[in-house]
Amino acid sequence: MSNSAARPYDRRAVQMREAVSSALNPNAVLAKFLPTGASAGTAHPEGLSAGICASYRLAQTDLPRLRRFHVHFEVAGVKYGLPPALLAAIASRESRAGGMLDVNGLGGGGDCFGLMQLDSRYHPPRGGPYSGEHIEQAARVLERLLEEVRAKHPGWPPEQQLRGAVVAYDMGVSHVRTIKDMDRGTTRDDYSNDVWARALALAPSFGGSVGAEACAGPTSGSFLSLRDRLAVPGGRGVS
Repeated sequence: MSNSAARPYDRRAVQMREAVSSALNPNAVLAKFLPTGASAGTAHPEGLSAGICASYRLAQTDLPRLRRFHVHFEVAGVKYGLPPALLAAIASRESRAGGMLDVNGLGGGGDCFGLMQLDSRYHPPRGGPYSGEHIEQAARVLERLLEEVRAKHPGWPPEQQLRGAVVAYDMGVSHVRTIKDMDRGTTRDDYSNDVWARALALAPSFGGSVGAEACAGPTSGSFLSLRDRLAVPGGRGVS
């Protein structure tokens, strides 16, 4: 059989493998992109150096609090077709898993509500700040943003469309313009890269590891980055 004849079959086989993988592991799409992680603006206030390992450290710090909402993240992920680890990562980034909220569950100057920090001016709160109803509301918002990004950029691969939805969660769909500069203009210019890195760190605890460990153990007081080992500049897709 010639190579040209084999290609359609190969593509179908790859698509079938990816569909099975997604069914078995709801976090599978996370392995398709290697993020750059937290910027200096996110990492330095925490006493960390910029990069993917700062995101890992921040996620691991928040993990004990996040585990209290484990079921809610997984239920919302199944209901809206989203990686539960990504939802947990947004909670980590937005509110440090609730650690930054006041007694009324507010942050963001009083306009943003709950673990997921939904802006109450546009999304009237549903449920309590730590409730499954609140997490499902945020997941629904992310799902709708993903639909808008897919319509705006139908040629992008699924992982970049999902990353675009994460950017839109922070800044709106109008800011989702190019893959290369996806985070330009987001909060501290790192929103999707930091959230995605935190999701990779949290995946084993929320839905299943994706086999893309980016920080593989302590080395001279820090972590060894998979991105550094592969010499990947600025994050990239993984084939």
